[in-house]
Order: sequence, then C-alpha cells, then structure tokens
Amino acid sequence: MRADVLAALTLLACSAQQPTPAPPGNWTTIARSDHVRVDVERALYETTGTNHFFVRVRVRNPSKADVGVDLRTYHQVFYPNQWGAAATEHRIEINERRLVVGPLDTATTAAILADYRAGSFTPIAAGTALEYFEEFNASSRADVDAQAGSNPYVIVTMDGQLRLSDGMVAERVRPSIDDGSRDIAIHAPVAWKSIPDGAHVIVDR
Repeated sequence: MRADVLAALTLLACSAQQPTPAPPGNWTTIARSDHVRVDVERALYETTGTNHFFVRVRVRNPSKADVGVDLRTYHQVFYPNQWGAAATEHRIEINERRLVVGPLDTATTAAILADYRAGSFTPIAAGTALEYFEEFNASSRADVDAQAGSNPYVIVTMDGQLRLSDGMVAERVRPSIDDGSRDIAIHAPVAWKSIPDGAHVIVDR
C-alpha cells in the first residue's frame, strides 16, 4: 500500500477514536472501562434518618450499547472507604484496608450475565448516566467538621467495584491501581449538601 494512503487511513482511524470527555471541574474520575466511566463529586451529603455522611457517584455510559449495573448491595458498588483531614489534595501517608476481589473467572462471568438477564441490574441507556448516594458507614457531619479543623481539605478515599453487563459481555470495574486517583479532595470547611428526594441511596446493612 502506498505510504500516503496508509498515512491517510491511520489519521482517519485516530480521528474516529474520540476520548471520553473529562468530567466537570467539581468531579473526579475514579474508574473507567469500555462501557462506563465512574465519577465522584467533590462534595459531602447528609440526609434525615441517619447521622452518617454520603458521597455522590455518577456512572456514565459513553458507549453505543445499553448496559445494566449492579447497585443492590454496599460492597458491589464504589463506596467511601476512608476519610481524613489533610493539608494537600492527596494523602501523604496511605494506611488503608482494601476490598479483596477475586478474578473475573468463568463462574463469576456467568453469574454476572445471569443476574443481568434476570433483570437484577439497573439499566443505563447508551449515552446517559445514573447517580447514587453512598453512605460512609461510621462517621457523621460532626466528626468531619471536628477533624477538619484548620486543614484546607477533607479527603474521602473511594474503593469498591461495579458489576455490569450489556447482555453479551460481563465486566467488573475496579478503581485505578494509582492510589491518588481514588482520593476525593473536598474543600474545608465542608459546604454540606442535602440528598434530594427520590435519589438512589445505598447504605451498609
């Protein structure tokens, strides 16, 4: 093939592979796959009925296929794993217990596909997104405000997973191996927000 034709085809292929747009400035991307991108708002939420705080997670489907995601239980989604006041936007010392997730083997893949086909997953149409609010299961607004003190940031570190399928393939999305990408830096003192009525709220039961 002529060099000029090959160069033109290469340029066309590269131009067709548009990257997923970055989230707005108030969000941090913690994980992505061929089917979804997971962002967390740099904010903390509260609601009536509990003194625990919450984070807001957005799961966007930038692909051309509808997918379903498993939002049924606390540790099957992305959740706040640790928090603390900080002088910088990332943790200096990392001392954290992480969720241990086994391989995506044949049995696990079959289970994800079966759950999807049974209608157990929450649908996300192609090009759209859904949001959920996830509880930190051990601390309150008062705890956060007290520890923040004169520090400029409160850092919430995310962990977890997300099981999903488009009916043909199964995925289990995990956070990046880069610990810093899981740090959600929130300006202190925290400007607390309220979870809106009708929101999808997930708590640790």
